[in-house]
Amino acid sequence: MPSVAALSERLIAVFNAAALTAWALRRGKAALFEAVGLGKTRQQEEFARRASAYLEAIGEPSEAIILTPLAVAAQSVREAEKLGIPAK
Repeated sequence: MPSVAALSERLIAVFNAAALTAWALRRGKAALFEAVGLGKTRQQEEFARRASAYLEAIGEPSEAIILTPLAVAAQSVREAEKLGIPAK
């Protein structure tokens, strides 16, 4: 069983990821420079999903493209599938 400290750190990371994604969406564009393991892949996928939904709602083309290094492309696709976001 994880320690309370480890759980607290994970909860803080999840909260920060949600807060940073919301901030980026309010700005419309943003760069997030974060350490390893803080959910950057999920943040970019959630940003793309919400931005696409907004564009679709106002009648604009709504596809998003995420450019990523080849070394993490497969991970990005797996993370998107976990969130129910179509990716290839």
